[in-house]
Amino acid sequence: MLSFALIATQNQRWLLINSIRRGPTDWSSTFCVPIASLAQTQDRDARRSVSFVSRLRLFKIAILVALLEAVDRSEINLDETLALSPNFIVGGSGTLSNRPANSQVPVVEAAELMVAVSDNTASNLLLDRLGGVEALNRRFRAWGLQHTRLRNPLPDLEGTNTTSPGDLALLLGELERGQILTMRSRDRFFEILQTTQNNSLLPQALTEDDRIAHKTGNINSSLGDVGLVDLPNGQRYIVVVLVRRENGDPEAETVIRKVSRLARDYWSSQGEASQ
Repeated sequence: MLSFALIATQNQRWLLINSIRRGPTDWSSTFCVPIASLAQTQDRDARRSVSFVSRLRLFKIAILVALLEAVDRSEINLDETLALSPNFIVGGSGTLSNRPANSQVPVVEAAELMVAVSDNTASNLLLDRLGGVEALNRRFRAWGLQHTRLRNPLPDLEGTNTTSPGDLALLLGELERGQILTMRSRDRFFEILQTTQNNSLLPQALTEDDRIAHKTGNINSSLGDVGLVDLPNGQRYIVVVLVRRENGDPEAETVIRKVSRLARDYWSSQGEASQ
């Protein structure tokens, strides 16, 4: 049995939420509501979709934002190097753990690896450089994120670090509207998301003329993809799909691709975007 939450939003004004409760073919609970009304809506499925707490490593998106915010504040330089201390080297996803201990890793390379291959060791380097778990959680709260919390370094096998579809959509929406980061850092943020190597989910429903900046998350019990999509007609939207599954059920991949197609079809049918 699969259950998932989809959020697709354009210009931070509307959310298209799709919650599947009884299986991947049940599309009965598709609806649109103004984003400002989500917290107050009486529809329990809407609230659950937005606050669907996930242990997927998609919180690495928030770590990247915190890094670039620190760069904007001149607290960190992307060209500075970090020592690959043995304490930070962990297993799981990524390639940085294969390098010799105490190697020097540029901050910008760690950021790119954290997104492109979801590198856990790179994430730990940045987590430490940014002041640790509590320092990052303070930044997340300042941005209004309700469910994005870090409690332990990676790989966090017990799944204590969390985020939610609502947090991810709101964060990307704030960035797209020019909040939190300078324009230069905002552009760098989306450029880094464009380096994600796993293009088997949301991008599969897009055409060659579409562009996407996204980040995937994959654990045995959940699968997800989060991205900003630009269409040739000028429409731009954020799509967040997080799927709960059992024992790595591959049907979750099919669901995400179908949802991506649903979102693309919706905004491609809206005509040319107004300037």
